[in-house]
Amino acid sequence: LFFNDTATTEIYTEQIVGSVRCVQETGINAEYMGTIRSKVCNLIGNICRHSGFFYDVLLKYDLISDAIKCCQDPDKHTRKFACFAVGNAGFHSDKLYEHLRPCIPYLTELLKDPEEKTRANAAGALGNLVRNSSSLAKDLIKHGALHQLLEVVVSDKGPSQSPRRIALFSIGNLCVYPECKKVFEELNIRSIIDPAVLQKYKDQLVIKYAQRILQKLNVTEA
Repeated sequence: LFFNDTATTEIYTEQIVGSVRCVQETGINAEYMGTIRSKVCNLIGNICRHSGFFYDVLLKYDLISDAIKCCQDPDKHTRKFACFAVGNAGFHSDKLYEHLRPCIPYLTELLKDPEEKTRANAAGALGNLVRNSSSLAKDLIKHGALHQLLEVVVSDKGPSQSPRRIALFSIGNLCVYPECKKVFEELNIRSIIDPAVLQKYKDQLVIKYAQRILQKLNVTEA
């Protein structure tokens, strides 16, 4: 699915948004609505996957706030794809960061979600919210995201290493900023991500991303 001009984008987006909101107003059963919400969140995540071309469209139709609300949805699939949507909305630039600010406490809480893929998506989304600027770094600190990301590294039960890998990568993104490095040092991050400690997971990406963090922690500010 790719739209190569703004006019076509507008037409298809109006149809999608109109259809979804029409269905919402019909009051059909909650299970079916959960399926629709999850598919719309998946769509938002996918159209933002490869570029920021659709960011203005998301703003125009207030789809960012809809996706953020879905981070609290009772449907597990909706929560998973809502994390995917807001994460990709912050991946390519910081254009939407201010609009994404309200999702930070929800993403932090979703690091404890029962669904492994939701935890991984939430960890990735938090990393994306500092990928392009530090404008949201203080909010991540305020809402305990740094501590909870470390908790994923220490305690995530899997079954795969995906949440742990992505949490480590996002921590590496955060370690670019002095205020985040300070908090991590206070949380004894070095003992947590010591490659000798992480060897027990027998995962090369876990070790690689831990070493990436250590390199950033050891950078002396000019």
